[in-house]
Amino acid sequence: MRFLFVFAAIVLLSVVHPNAVESSTIPPAVRVLFIGDSLTTGAYASHEQATFVSIVGESTGYQIARRHVATIQDAENEWEKIKGWHPDIVILEIGLNDVSRSLVGDDEWEDRYYSLISSIQGDATIYPCTMFWAGIDKSHPNYARYLSYNSMIRSASIRAKVKLIDLWNVTYGCLECVSSPSDISYFSPDYKGDGFHPNDYGHNVIASEIVKTLKFTYYAPIMMSGG
Repeated sequence: MRFLFVFAAIVLLSVVHPNAVESSTIPPAVRVLFIGDSLTTGAYASHEQATFVSIVGESTGYQIARRHVATIQDAENEWEKIKGWHPDIVILEIGLNDVSRSLVGDDEWEDRYYSLISSIQGDATIYPCTMFWAGIDKSHPNYARYLSYNSMIRSASIRAKVKLIDLWNVTYGCLECVSSPSDISYFSPDYKGDGFHPNDYGHNVIASEIVKTLKFTYYAPIMMSGG
């Protein structure tokens, strides 16, 4: 009887209440900051939940924030303002406006970009992105510059030894990824597609590439299915 009593006591002590979870088993919340242009803002998805930023948040379970910037100067300034949020991951999606506006010389842009991702790298895991294809074919007057800027983004990423998310490669030639005026959008200024920004399908393709990269390169587990 004494042996049975001792055995029963051991069993009782070994039972864990179903609501009792060791704090060490709860992963810390992963903060992801998107810094980018109008694509990051959501143009021209039909609604917020269809934007690539929201899809990434839903697919990973990570905490998501985003900041709109148009050019590399804006990105530099915005990072200084927002880095106190202490993101774990930064997704950097810029370049399209730098090509069209030419506010920074081409010979200077790569060094500025490299300096920016290096600065972010000191505080977070940085994932630079090449530009979305945006329906830009070889007849476009800036086609060569788009290729050049993507090359600079790739080169700067190699120099900084960070993982690149190649959105140009994954969307190149994807006409169904590009919005058209028949696509009704939640987002200003046009509230419809424009033949340049991604539609819902394009946003989904972008999100899938980001989630895939995070899944295979970032240390924290993705907590939700669907990624």
